[in-house]
Amino acid sequence: MRRALLTVLLVPTIVIGVASCVLPTTRPPQPTAAPNTPIVTQPDTPPPTPGSTIPDVAKLQIVVTQVEQQTGAKIGIATSTETAGSISTGPAWSTAKVPVAIAALRKNSAITQSNMWAAITASDNQAAASLWESLGPPTTAADATDQVLRDGGDATTHTQSQVLRPGFSAFGQTQWRLIDQAGFAEHLGTIAGGTDVLAAMSNIAADQRYGLGTIPGAVFKGGWGPEPDSGYVVRQFGLIPGPKPYGIAVMVVTDNYQSGQYALSLAAKYLQA
Repeated sequence: MRRALLTVLLVPTIVIGVASCVLPTTRPPQPTAAPNTPIVTQPDTPPPTPGSTIPDVAKLQIVVTQVEQQTGAKIGIATSTETAGSISTGPAWSTAKVPVAIAALRKNSAITQSNMWAAITASDNQAAASLWESLGPPTTAADATDQVLRDGGDATTHTQSQVLRPGFSAFGQTQWRLIDQAGFAEHLGTIAGGTDVLAAMSNIAADQRYGLGTIPGAVFKGGWGPEPDSGYVVRQFGLIPGPKPYGIAVMVVTDNYQSGQYALSLAAKYLQA
């Protein structure tokens, strides 16, 4: 796995125009776009300590406490073995594009490479819709995505095949536990199709490089979208470099997308401290 990760982290950065995280059920028009306002000012983040170690539950709790006290956001954070915070699961939003993209690559890698790159690096919805549709009927697509999750060590998550909220994709409403997502991240370099998607995850568009994206060398994917009643979910998962790279997943529920970006960047700051 380390060899695969080192290869990924050396891929040159490519920035592609950003699209919304929320995937519409029909392609144009997109009902909910990611805000075009600039990313809020990031909290000052110290340089990472060489040889980062996997945080224990006490460290995760420090992250939770600092984010809650400084932003008022609800937060959950997890490695593959430990969790902290008031949130343990929630809708995957565009983080679900990772297993969907891998499933599509397995079916026809030559055709889906460009759509995979756009869906991951820029969170492009139309590209993600093409990947999902290439897998067949919704239940077949969900089964193929579930197989990717199982191969990646996630034995519990089931991809949502039916639209639950009009205007938003089925798979984006998959309930994905943070601890399962962090564990899945750790297996990405070992499963079929995973290394290509990891390469894309190391080239996320500049305006989505908040949170985990402020950690040098991090490989990650984000997702965001509105809650049914009020509030806004912003979440990320990925791999943190070090002697033993480790999976991490973090999710906040706050007032809007911009405040969610800030809360995740604050979490990344204290994760590195």
